[in-house]
Amino acid sequence: MTVPAQAITDAAKALLGIPYGTDNPQRYTLGSGEADCSGWFYEVLESVGIYAGGVLSGSEAAWAVTNGGEWVDAEFAINNPGVGCLIGGTGGVGPSAHIGLSAGDGEQCLESPSAEGHQSGLSPFWREPWEQFFTIPGVDYTGNPPGPPTPADGVGSIDLPTVQEGSTGQEVRGLQALIGVAADGEFGPITEAAVRQFQSAASIGVDGVVGPETWTALVQRAVGAAIDGQYGPETTAKVEAYQQANGLDVDGVVGPLTLAKLSGQ
Repeated sequence: MTVPAQAITDAAKALLGIPYGTDNPQRYTLGSGEADCSGWFYEVLESVGIYAGGVLSGSEAAWAVTNGGEWVDAEFAINNPGVGCLIGGTGGVGPSAHIGLSAGDGEQCLESPSAEGHQSGLSPFWREPWEQFFTIPGVDYTGNPPGPPTPADGVGSIDLPTVQEGSTGQEVRGLQALIGVAADGEFGPITEAAVRQFQSAASIGVDGVVGPETWTALVQRAVGAAIDGQYGPETTAKVEAYQQANGLDVDGVVGPLTLAKLSGQ
């Protein structure tokens, strides 16, 4: 039996647990031990007819990769539903702090709370420091969207949101790291002033807003391309070389994963 990857995500949403430590009967436990996030993971798979080995996060991952699954990179995980996400395992063997499942939408993961206080529900993919990713045996990942494609002309692009004063989140942290201010994830006056200074130095429009042109110029500086704010063949080639050297999907597109690497997040 083969299960479509989207069915894993749908089951995960339906079986999301509740905060660890409550007395609600929906709390995920297996046997006499508290299983929380790993119990949720087990029951998600069980609900679609897949039976995971073990009830600890690391042993579940180890079961997966020794029974037909495989370790994959973060780029694959974020863009494919039903990919396992792991924190704290050593090669997927033994106990682990936390386990979750990718939503496959390029932005989010699904997680149920653990004893460590992780939240329940859909959360930004980079909110957790996910360390390892794995496919699940018996799940069909073919036909899932591979993420933003390289345009037909072979020139890459920026796949990041426009951010400005008042914006928050991981993209703002990446921006702050690239531009050299404290990376607190909050776009305030100090960040805006630094953006304006960079825009002026790069001879691009000075407005304190980070859109495609400013993102491109920042990426160009980071990868050693000529800084002009225009995403052309040279920038594409430099980005692809960087992606290749850092274990990312090589597509010339700078999205959240490439930004995270460039900014050391």
